[in-house]
Amino acid sequence: MVASYVQLIEKKYGNVIDDDGREYMNFAVQGVNRLKILLDCLLIYSRLNSDNTEYETADTGKIVLRNQEKISRGYPETLIKFENGIMPELTCNKDQVNELFFQLYSNCVKFNSNNHKIIKTDCIDKTNEYIFKISDNGIGIPIEYQDKVFGIFQRLHTAEEYPGTGIGLTLCKRIVELHSGEIWFESNNNEGTTFYFKIPKK
Repeated sequence: MVASYVQLIEKKYGNVIDDDGREYMNFAVQGVNRLKILLDCLLIYSRLNSDNTEYETADTGKIVLRNQEKISRGYPETLIKFENGIMPELTCNKDQVNELFFQLYSNCVKFNSNNHKIIKTDCIDKTNEYIFKISDNGIGIPIEYQDKVFGIFQRLHTAEEYPGTGIGLTLCKRIVELHSGEIWFESNNNEGTTFYFKIPKK
């Protein structure tokens, strides 16, 4: 509502508002839109608890492809190459695992300045667990920040440099923990990042 009224003011009184005024209104609309995204993420996070986690057998291969298609549609002018290994069926909360892959893929594209972005997805089949692996050829994460990335609202860049809320990896960590798993990553600055998460088979 705030954004709509600011835009109505610009539309109705734009001929008497100078360039500075229009710039201020644009900042207001951008701020409200960022706030909406942040609140949506907080709502998703607040709903993540062990009491409402329902498990079913899910084909992670289909989840992977669905999210890759969604990411490609979201970045229509970006060249993204996906390379996928064999994905297993997993006992999990399908909606949560879907959100997990989406957030990780979003990071792979968002924090990548290459014209040709490459995202590789694979899974290692262990005796009692699956270890999923998602790697990119992006900007990487400097070693001094690697202990902070899973903290809520922790951002390594400004919103102008890379858009986002700083809550995506916190969601990932929470989802993996609800599945009695663990998430971690390996990265070098300007050499890409590989995220790993393991989830028990049962």
